[in-house]
Order: sequence, then C-alpha cells, then structure tokens
Amino acid sequence: MDRVYAFTDESGAFGWDLDNPNVSTHFIITAIIVDEKKLESLRVAVESIRQKYFQTGEMKSSRVGKNHSRRKRILAELLPLPFTVFSVVFDK
Repeated sequence: MDRVYAFTDESGAFGWDLDNPNVSTHFIITAIIVDEKKLESLRVAVESIRQKYFQTGEMKSSRVGKNHSRRKRILAELLPLPFTVFSVVFDK
C-alpha cells in the first residue's frame, strides 16, 4: 500500500455562543492529500508559486485580500498539481 500525506488546516471558532458576533456559524476542516511518490515534486511546485506571489511567509488567503484576479491566477497555477482537497464543513 502506498503512503499518502494529509496537510490540514481549520477555519472558524469552536464556540457555540452563536449570539456572540466573534463566534463563527461554521467550522471548516480541510486536508490537502498527496501521494508519497508525488510529494517532493509538489513541494517544489508549490514553493515556486509561493515565491512568485508571496515572496516571504505563508500562502494565506488573507494576504490576497479582495484581489480576485490575483486569487484566480494563483489557483490556476495550483489546479494542475497532483493533490486532492478534502473538506468538511460543520454548520453550527
């Protein structure tokens, strides 16, 4: 059996006090899933995209902001890479 890697991240607050404006109504967990055989080539490709659009630091949606044309360019370069996205969205 081939090994796969999952890189995870979450968004949203854990709390249930939905009347509080600081507590999100949804909680999202996302995993980027990669076959071990493709992991190194994916790392190289993603690093190239990160350097091109973010220079230093993480690739973060908040650093793209409302620049939708930039977001589309980044996603277009990520789309053909060998990974799968799996997300679970909890509507609290």
